[in-house]
Amino acid sequence: MQTPLVSIIIPVFNKWELTRACLESLREHTPQDVEIIVVDNASADATASELAPLGQALFGGRFCAIRNADNINFGPACNLGAQQAGAPLLLFLNNDTILTPNWLPPLINALEQPGVGAVGPLLLYADRTVQHLGITFSITGKVSHLYNGFPEKHPAVKRKRKLQAITAAVLLLRKDLFFEAGAFYPGYRNGFEDLELCARIRQLGHTLHCITESTVFHLEGQSPGRPTHEKHNATILAERCKDLFQPDLHRHGLRDGFRIVINDLLNTSLLLPEEHDLRLQRESSGKSLAAMFETVQENPHWLTGHEQLADALQDAGAYAQAAAIRARIVKFLPNLAQAEKLHITATQANDTGLADFGLHISGSIKKKQSDRHKYEASIKYFLGQADKYNDKFLADLYLEKLNDWKRK
Repeated sequence: MQTPLVSIIIPVFNKWELTRACLESLREHTPQDVEIIVVDNASADATASELAPLGQALFGGRFCAIRNADNINFGPACNLGAQQAGAPLLLFLNNDTILTPNWLPPLINALEQPGVGAVGPLLLYADRTVQHLGITFSITGKVSHLYNGFPEKHPAVKRKRKLQAITAAVLLLRKDLFFEAGAFYPGYRNGFEDLELCARIRQLGHTLHCITESTVFHLEGQSPGRPTHEKHNATILAERCKDLFQPDLHRHGLRDGFRIVINDLLNTSLLLPEEHDLRLQRESSGKSLAAMFETVQENPHWLTGHEQLADALQDAGAYAQAAAIRARIVKFLPNLAQAEKLHITATQANDTGLADFGLHISGSIKKKQSDRHKYEASIKYFLGQADKYNDKFLADLYLEKLNDWKRK
């Protein structure tokens, strides 16, 4: 076989139906100059018997299956695949992805630009809203996907930007750089290993980018038990990458024209500027619920519109739809009043999941605020952190939050 340009490495553990769909979409939408390496972490389902026959049928000699005797987790499985790779470029790919036409060429073209270390595509949910556009950081340590839930065609989504980290769900980089950066640190348990890899790539002087001309569908969070390891992974990241990530969510938001506020959990939230909010209110006056819903979908962080729509749906007895809108509000602006409204509306809708979510957020806020002095000390701490980063804008926001809290 001719030396491939890209080695596509797919770590898997069970979930055969996802792996099969991923491989079939890969065969349909990917050029021939790639090799496929699937690393099976001791799957106990149909993967054990079906993987090799399907891979050979789809890709012939370009397919390689590696089966581990034990589940060695995501990072080590990717490292093993990378060691076996014969191409100069590596692409790490989750098995819970569906590829689309022309997804790979824009990534390769972007990687050829001077100084670029690693790239990934725009990852979308099935409804074509954003799952991943890059990873952002708050001064409290919160890690999040930039503009998660935004419509694919929103102007902010298409804007070019440098990032501190991108997900390894779909990640393209040069093989030599991957190993120079230390590969995936094996101490993580299916999470945050990609954040450290990105930090090491930046330490070597390279940049990271999300290439929105490439789109891939991602069924997020399919790894069994992943949330249970978040505290473990966050602790390792904090120890190994101290001061390698700076708060940047507010910087992206400012650049894209959003208003930045400090929410009740003391993280940064993005809202539409007041003049934009008022303009949308005027334009939406008298519109039907369907038209209002469409406007809200196009403007994900329009607080007033979400509140008005949720109230109207609740008044009409459409409690399930109202609860879904209130849940969106709480996700982009977690504060006590909104969380309590969500709990009430979700209870009316008999949606225990969203009711519990509202109760969890309101409970977290009440716990934080129950000791006035402790909550005030937390605000002062983050104010000090902002000063440490020489971020006057963020420092002013926390000072405003501190003064508001003292007035209550």
